[in-house]
Amino acid sequence: MKKDKDEEAIALIERNPVLVAVMIIVTVALGWWCYSLFDSLSGWAFLVVIPAIVIGFHTLWMMMNPFARIYKNRAEFHQTWFHNRDTFFNDLISVNLSRRGAVVITYTDGEREKLPLFGIRSSHRQLLRDSFQKQIEITTRSREQ
Repeated sequence: MKKDKDEEAIALIERNPVLVAVMIIVTVALGWWCYSLFDSLSGWAFLVVIPAIVIGFHTLWMMMNPFARIYKNRAEFHQTWFHNRDTFFNDLISVNLSRRGAVVITYTDGEREKLPLFGIRSSHRQLLRDSFQKQIEITTRSREQ
């Protein structure tokens, strides 16, 4: 039986701490409101508990997962619990930062796509671009050989 070894990330792109703090505050406030509704034996508590649990898990997930992980051959984006995406470097030829704070990637067929960076730590935008550019150059050199 062959054992798969875990791949190590080259770079971790972190989340914006303000966004995570706001999510924690919302989770605590919603949880407190849910508790107070249960404490007063209100029927509304059963309707509030479902969003409280979902937002609580989402907040915990955001705290434990970085915004993006850069590997040798791909980048994994984890914007939200529901929106995950993989981008492979062998499909890309260039990457740029737009004025509005998005990363614009160009595929080998000429198609361009904007990757929104809402929730990324502002100091890591350039790190993301540089990591992408470095890995694209490596895969471009390996394609040419």
